[in-house]
Amino acid sequence: MRKLSILLAFFTFALIAQEAPKPQEAAKPAEAKPAEAKPAEAAKPQETKPQPPPPPVVKEVIFDQNVPKEADSIRICSFNIRTRGDKAPNDWQTRISRIHAILEKYELDSIGVQELTTQQKNALMAKATAYAAVGVGREPNKGGEHCCVIYRKDRFDCLDAGTFWLSTTPDVVGSHSWKTACRRICTWAKLKDKKTGKEFVHFNTHLDHRSEEARRNGAALIMSRMDDIAKGLPCFLTGDMNCRINTPSIQSFLAKMKNTKDASETPHMGSFQTFHAYRYNPEKPSKGEIDFIFFNGDMRVLKHATINDHNGNEYPSDHFPVMAEIILK
Repeated sequence: MRKLSILLAFFTFALIAQEAPKPQEAAKPAEAKPAEAKPAEAAKPQETKPQPPPPPVVKEVIFDQNVPKEADSIRICSFNIRTRGDKAPNDWQTRISRIHAILEKYELDSIGVQELTTQQKNALMAKATAYAAVGVGREPNKGGEHCCVIYRKDRFDCLDAGTFWLSTTPDVVGSHSWKTACRRICTWAKLKDKKTGKEFVHFNTHLDHRSEEARRNGAALIMSRMDDIAKGLPCFLTGDMNCRINTPSIQSFLAKMKNTKDASETPHMGSFQTFHAYRYNPEKPSKGEIDFIFFNGDMRVLKHATINDHNGNEYPSDHFPVMAEIILK
C-alpha cells in the first residue's frame, strides 16, 4: 500500500511538470530587409516665367553744329550759367569765354539766363558786345542773382522790359513767399525783330530748388501776369524750373503754353539731360531735364536741341543750354 502511494505521487508530479509553461524565449530582432530600390523619377523641367524684353538702348543724338540757321528764324535759349564759386577747371573766370563762345557759335538771338550775379553780368556783357541785357537782381537792393534776358542788338529793339518777384506782393522789390529757399523773380522783355517787324515777349525765370509750394505758386503767378504784359503777342518762357515735366508746376505752364521740344518739326538733338553738375556721362544719361523753353502764339518750331558742348571735364556751366529755333508767322 505504501509503495502504491509513492508511485501515484511520482506520476502526479511528472504530469504537473510536463504541463508547466516554458519560459518565453527573447524575441529575436526583426531582420532588416534591404530597401527595394525605386526607379529614379525623371527630373521635372523647371517652369520659366516669360521675362520682359530688355529696355531699348537709348542713344543720345549729338547736336549737329553745322545745321544752318534758316532765314528769318530766331534762336531762343535758356541757359543757367552757374553763379561764381567753383574751382578750376570750371571757375568763373575760365568759363566766361566758354559761355561767350556758345552764344556766338550757335548764333543765339534771345537768351534767358539764370544765376547771373551783378559782377558776372558786367564781365559777360563786356565780352559779349553784340548783346544787350535787361533785368535786375532779386535781392532788396536789386543785386544778387539775375534772370536777365540777353538779346542780340543788331536783330532786335527792346520796346519794354521789367522784373517782378515771385511772391504774394510781386511788385515789392526783394519780396518772397511760400517758404521759398531763395528770393525768386521773373524778368521779361518785349522785343521787335528788325528784319521782319514782328514782336514777341520773352519771359525768363528760375523757380525755387526746395519749396514745391513756391514753385507751384510762382508758376501760377507768371501765367497770370503773362496775358497782361504780352497783350496778345506771342510769348516764350525760358527757365531753370528745378522740377521735371510731369510736376504740377510744369503742368501749370503747359495748361496755356506748349513745350518747344514736343512741337519741333525735327527730332530733338543733343543730350536729354540738361543739369549735369560738371559730371556728364553720355553712356549713362540721367533724367535731369529741368531746363525748358515753352511758347504760345502762332509760330513754327524748326529745331530743339540741348547744346552739350564740353571738353572732357571742362564745361561752360553745370547746366547745358537749351535752344529752340522758331519762325514767327
